[in-house]
Amino acid sequence: MSQLIHMRQRIKAISTIKKITSAMRLISRSFHTRMFREHTRYKEYENALSQIFQTVLTHAPEESQSILTEKAAPSHKKLLIIIGSQKGLCGSFNAPIFYWLETHKQQLLSSSYTIVTMGKRVTEYAKKIGLHNVQTLPELKLSTISTLTDMIVALMQDKKTRYASFDILSCSPKSLFSQECKESAILPFSLPAFTATTKPSFDYVWSHNPEQLIRTLKKLHIASKIRYLLFASLLAEHNARFTAMDNATRNAENFLDTMKIQFNKMRQAKITKELAELAGAFEIQGII
Repeated sequence: MSQLIHMRQRIKAISTIKKITSAMRLISRSFHTRMFREHTRYKEYENALSQIFQTVLTHAPEESQSILTEKAAPSHKKLLIIIGSQKGLCGSFNAPIFYWLETHKQQLLSSSYTIVTMGKRVTEYAKKIGLHNVQTLPELKLSTISTLTDMIVALMQDKKTRYASFDILSCSPKSLFSQECKESAILPFSLPAFTATTKPSFDYVWSHNPEQLIRTLKKLHIASKIRYLLFASLLAEHNARFTAMDNATRNAENFLDTMKIQFNKMRQAKITKELAELAGAFEIQGII
């Protein structure tokens, strides 16, 4: 009898877990559907801005184009921003980031690195492996992407500490069921290749200073790239959480089916045994 009670309690506990994982699956799916529509717009904006930038450079005077070939800051300081998940229940989403941190641990311990983490899980792991001088940024959410972008740009342009290089380590979605971890270089600045490189036969009339315009477009392009990386990381996190919760829900359903069959077999065996004992007792007493 105690085995049946214990199994009934386990079935009840697994049913509760299944409800939680199913709810988390629906929430992540809802976020993914909402963000997937925005993902295309983010990418289109980044591509359009890059194309405008390249077109302006094609028409700009040669002395103005020297802005893009400016030498890096005369220092060895490097800025690295690591983006992970704030919450758990997202499967192996953080595993590639943890592996990268583990393999580059000795390099990151050098004084030339300024490490900034975003996400509770990454911050905890960085401290766990001995990276104690780590700055943190607020939680990454859909409503805070623009604010975080401004904070990162301000950190990058800090006059007190000029950085020679600036990289962002984050995950981006390859598909609904897989993500990839990559290190994206923000500084030194580089612009994606563009086909229209031939100068036109006519001159453009510049209502603004070409150098000032190119500097502004350069800042916009950097901010756009950072914003897209933040958005892609958040989208990849919800993809990973949906996949993990979907697998957990399916496993719970299969486990419940197996346990219910075992429970019914044990209960039927118990009933059969009690009936046999009762029939034996009646037979001994001469009732049957």
